[in-house]
Formats: sequence, structure tokens, C-alpha cells
Amino acid sequence: MASPHRQHETLNGQDAAALVAAGAGIFALGLATPIGAWLVTARHLGYTTARPLLTAAAFALWGIVWLTLRRQWRTRSLKAQNIVLLAGALILLGLLLGTPIMAWFWPSIHLP
Repeated sequence: MASPHRQHETLNGQDAAALVAAGAGIFALGLATPIGAWLVTARHLGYTTARPLLTAAAFALWGIVWLTLRRQWRTRSLKAQNIVLLAGALILLGLLLGTPIMAWFWPSIHLP
């Protein structure tokens, strides 16, 4: 017996843009941890300067990604599975980069 054709779930463009932008923002915040640690330990910037600067850059990236994708995808309907996988991968990478475990890979960088 043949299985029935499954209908693919879709997201409207605005919802998809919000999910991808959230993933990009979390990835940027996770990336701010090793970059900030490098900036502080290399004495390029102090901790009180590097932390707010990198956090503001991560929020700016989130906003730019969200507005750009929202404008491009506003009339489209996108496959939900692809959007959720992309957003999930960005979130997972951001969380991995933001953990102190990453200091094992960069032993010369001491996390603040």
C-alpha cells in the first residue's frame, strides 16, 4: 500500500525571517565570547569596552539580518524544515562558541 503524500509545512516569509535572524543573533553573541576574550587578552581593548561593543555589534547584525530577510521574503512561502534546520544550526553553533569549553581549543586565550 502506498503511503499518502505528505504536505510540506511552510512558513510565511516574515516568520521565517524572524527565525533565521534569531539564529544569526545567537551565533553573533556566541562569536563575541572568543573575540572579546582575544581583544581583552591581547590588550587591544579593555573588558568594559569590548563587552558592550561586541554585544551592540551582535544586536546590530540581528537587526540587519531580520530587516533584510523580512523585506526579501515578505511575499514568499518557505519550507519550514529548511528554515528550522538553518536557525537551529546557527543557534547550536552560537551556544557552542559561547561556552568556556571553547577555551580548550585556544589555550592562550583566557576568558574574562
